[in-house]
Amino acid sequence: MKLSLMMSWIGVRPRVFGGFALILSFLVLLAGFAMVQVEQIGGTVNELVTSAAGDAGMSQVRAALLGANGAVEKFIRTWNVGDKEAATKAIEGVGQLADQVEQNSASCRRSQMGPARFGPSCKPTGRPLPPRPRPSTGCAPPRRRRTPKAPLLR
Repeated sequence: MKLSLMMSWIGVRPRVFGGFALILSFLVLLAGFAMVQVEQIGGTVNELVTSAAGDAGMSQVRAALLGANGAVEKFIRTWNVGDKEAATKAIEGVGQLADQVEQNSASCRRSQMGPARFGPSCKPTGRPLPPRPRPSTGCAPPRRRRTPKAPLLR
């Protein structure tokens, strides 16, 4: 049978309700698909947050390591006991900061595996960073070579 012949047997009211039900079912399917996609995006965002927190922590460790390197170099140049203590403190600070970053990244991974969708923020704790040693002021900066001035042409 032709579709137009079958449709002629159905009244206007069932056609309108049938069309409404068809459109509503498509919208429900679309909403379900959108929810699945949003959940996948949320998972990706959580992974990026964890990755960014780890990157930020490692950049803090790198900055502390550069400061410790400067303190050790100063101690090697001067062999001063005070410089040795400053270098030891800087090295210990790097170790503590690395441990703190490792603990934060482990807690972030655990919070993402737990039942909560969005766990606690994966930011470094409020502990202050160890002070960075300042560059030594005891050494003079390298001298600039003076270039001889060219005679003035008149």
